[in-house]
Amino acid sequence: MEQITLEMSDEFARNLNNIAKRNGLSRALTIGRALALLAVAEEAQSEGNSIAIVDPELNPIHRLVGIF
Repeated sequence: MEQITLEMSDEFARNLNNIAKRNGLSRALTIGRALALLAVAEEAQSEGNSIAIVDPELNPIHRLVGIF
């Protein structure tokens, strides 16, 4: 099986862990879902659309994680 290495900020890693715990998911599944969202965002962008990813756990100023 191919392996990948992800580098992420401490805040992002904490958020992934919190999401996993809150939903009773493994960290690996949570990362997989996050990567799937990024793939959807990339596809939307290639078609001239955009997608925003929002993290409700962050304070309102930092809630928007990214626009793709």
